[in-house]
Amino acid sequence: MTFVGVTPLLSKTCRQTQLFEDWVETGSWHRFGPNEHFDWWAFPIARDSNGQGDRYNVEPALNVLGNDRRFLEAVLANATLLSLGWGWDLVRGEKIADRAHQYGIRISKCGESLGLWRMPQAHAAFLEFTRRLFEAGFVSQRTVDHVKLHQPAETNLVGVDLRSPGELSVGPA
Repeated sequence: MTFVGVTPLLSKTCRQTQLFEDWVETGSWHRFGPNEHFDWWAFPIARDSNGQGDRYNVEPALNVLGNDRRFLEAVLANATLLSLGWGWDLVRGEKIADRAHQYGIRISKCGESLGLWRMPQAHAAFLEFTRRLFEAGFVSQRTVDHVKLHQPAETNLVGVDLRSPGELSVGPA
């Protein structure tokens, strides 16, 4: 196997955003659980993954994807929607429902992806969500540590990040 390529990955990442939006709109919260498979393209990372090998290892395309506004917006939307699916409003930083799943690998990949794509505010908000999941017994300390490990220092060059509670920002116009 080899990396699927920028165009197919972008297509799958954006398609997953549409699916997440549909799941939120219909209240299909169970779809965010472990029976659905979307981690690889919803939250792309720069390493091989179990089940997919290097197909979604974005290492060869870091520069291209890291400067693609549409891709970065989709990753941010996916993290925000996953959080909603699990009962956490990432934008406001507050619990909105009891529907978290015990699926630490998905949390780890999402946090790692936000770090890789250099979204420090989104990553910090997601780390807080991860800590709350740990306190509630849904994820391990190892999951919290993994998300924390990938904390980015600066925002991507395109400026896509969660700016402040209540505001998603895609950088300068």
